[in-house]
Amino acid sequence: MASVEDLGGRETNRAKGSIANAFVSMSGHSQELPSRFLDLKRDLVKDNGPAILDGWNRLLQRLTPERLARWDSQMIPEVHFSAIQANFGELPEDSKRALKERGTIIVRGLVSRDEALSWKQRIRDYIKLNPSTKGFPADFPQVYELYWSKPQLEARAHPNMFTAQAALSKVWVAASEDVVDTSVPITYCDRLRIRTVWKSESSY
Repeated sequence: MASVEDLGGRETNRAKGSIANAFVSMSGHSQELPSRFLDLKRDLVKDNGPAILDGWNRLLQRLTPERLARWDSQMIPEVHFSAIQANFGELPEDSKRALKERGTIIVRGLVSRDEALSWKQRIRDYIKLNPSTKGFPADFPQVYELYWSKPQLEARAHPNMFTAQAALSKVWVAASEDVVDTSVPITYCDRLRIRTVWKSESSY
C-alpha cells in the first residue's frame, strides 16, 4: 500500500498504481474539500457571474426532459474518416456544425478492424506476460496502468490518428495573438482501458 496525500492534505492509504489515486470518486471514500477550493472558484468567477449563470440557463433550456426524450444514441454525431480524407484533411461542414452543437463526435473507420484487434490482442499478450501490471479494479481489471506499450505507441502515432486529430482541432479558431497552432496534434498518453462485460453478482 502507498500513502498518498488527498485533496484535503490528509494522508490516506490507497493501492499503489490504482486509478483511485487520481480520482477520489473511484476510491470508495468521500471527503469534504478544504475552503481553498471555494476561494479558487470565487477567484475564477470574479465579475463573470452573470455570464456564467446565463450560460447555465441556456444549457438547461437545451436539456429539457422533452428534448431528452426525443434523443437516442444518434444524438452523438458521427463521421467516417474517408469523409475527412475526401475533404483534404478537414471535417465536412455539416460535421463541423454538429461537433460545435454537441461538443463531441465519433470518427469511424480510422483504422481497419483487423489492425485494431491486433493492437488489442498484443496488449492482452503483454499483460499476460507481465502479471505485475496494475489494473483497476483489482478483482476484475478494466483500466490498466500501461502508458508506453508498443501497440499504444503505434495507435497514437498512426497517420490516420494525426489526420483526424488535426481535423478536429482546426474546427476551433485561435486569435492572431494566441501562440498556438491548432493544426499540430498534441498526444496525451493516458492509461489503457479494455472494455469488458462486467461480471454480475451471481458470477463472483
